Amino acid sequence: MKKTIVTLIITSLCVLFAGCGNSISSYNETTLIFDKKGAVTDVIVESFEKDYYTEEGLNTFFKETISNFSVDYPEGVVNLSDITVEDGMARAKLDFDSTNTYKEFYGVDMFYGTVSDAYDNGYSMDVVLKSTSSEETVSKAEIMEMSKKQIIILGEHLCVKTPQNIKYTSANVEVINGKNVRISSESSGLAYLILD
Repeated sequence: MKKTIVTLIITSLCVLFAGCGNSISSYNETTLIFDKKGAVTDVIVESFEKDYYTEEGLNTFFKETISNFSVDYPEGVVNLSDITVEDGMARAKLDFDSTNTYKEFYGVDMFYGTVSDAYDNGYSMDVVLKSTSSEETVSKAEIMEMSKKQIIILGEHLCVKTPQNIKYTSANVEVINGKNVRISSESSGLAYLILD
């Protein structure tokens, strides 16, 4: 199922989800969490103030959306592991078995793997990245020398939590701390994160 379809459905519920904390209630904005094995967790956070929207209704919506997606993409696994509606905010936690499943579910651009694999999959390394700990910058030649380093490439504007410290980022990334960043909603183009 493509993100456009999901977006239309969510918009009709006034929940176009577009944040960073460990319990689901500690997240204040939508956050994408990567683990070392390649799984991804999407913690969706959005204003949910209308009285006629309920946690039960939202739960049903997500389960139906996931069920429909599973028919179209049986090789991927998506689970709704938590959902809350409180204090005018809705939060949902969706667990994806892989970045490929996430990409198919939302119809977005995403890569998580080695620099070498990203390049082999058609991602341009013709970018300038800045160190998270100094004024050092690296461009294509230096990036390609880091061929075995893990890289995350995203086309969405949200918070990202990584399994390792982040060493380099593109200009459209705001560093929150060693493993947490926010991709600017004012930016266009892909965001790059090279992990340490």
